[in-house]
Amino acid sequence: MIYAFDYIESDKLSLQSTINDIHFIWTLGVSKYLLTPEDVMIIGSVDLKGKILPWKHRCFLDSKDYFHVVEEFLNKCEQLLVYFTGHGTQDGCILYGSDLYKRRMIELIPANFLYGLQARQTWIIADMCYSHLFTDLFSDQHCPDITPTIFIPTSRDHPIVISMPRGSIFTVELVRILLNDEEHFFEWLDSKGYHHKSTDTLPFTR
Repeated sequence: MIYAFDYIESDKLSLQSTINDIHFIWTLGVSKYLLTPEDVMIIGSVDLKGKILPWKHRCFLDSKDYFHVVEEFLNKCEQLLVYFTGHGTQDGCILYGSDLYKRRMIELIPANFLYGLQARQTWIIADMCYSHLFTDLFSDQHCPDITPTIFIPTSRDHPIVISMPRGSIFTVELVRILLNDEEHFFEWLDSKGYHHKSTDTLPFTR
């Protein structure tokens, strides 16, 4: 599942890298993990400026069927990778469209969506500012039976991520390492100071 958001009402605040980031993740899924279009769902608030990607499944955040479509998709998953790209805020929200449109992270991927996957494996990649707040969502206090692997570029000391038009630095490097040097993936995370737990596993392993 790919969550992709940007400031659609402001060219000045546009990330510019969003469309490239999801292309990188798409390439990773297809090339590395042999996913098919049926295996991928993209969720957003807009059509990313008209650039259509080969998604079989697509859902808009403001759709009245959003929760039903996502839950139906998750019920078919044996393993799940969730990727977020966009603007995050220090109050734990994801912005979509403008500062006026935002939702709390837990509203986008509520715990009950993942309960069906608790006996399997789930990975969350959150490439946005304040993404370290995802670790709080899945603490023992909130979801005692769910411990997904979470890869994020931020921390409480360094809550901001760096993005360029060609793509987010974190996403570009993460995809490169997983494609070409997977055995050193956790060493790379450590060298950059990125978050991971000792129990974390590589995506789509058993």
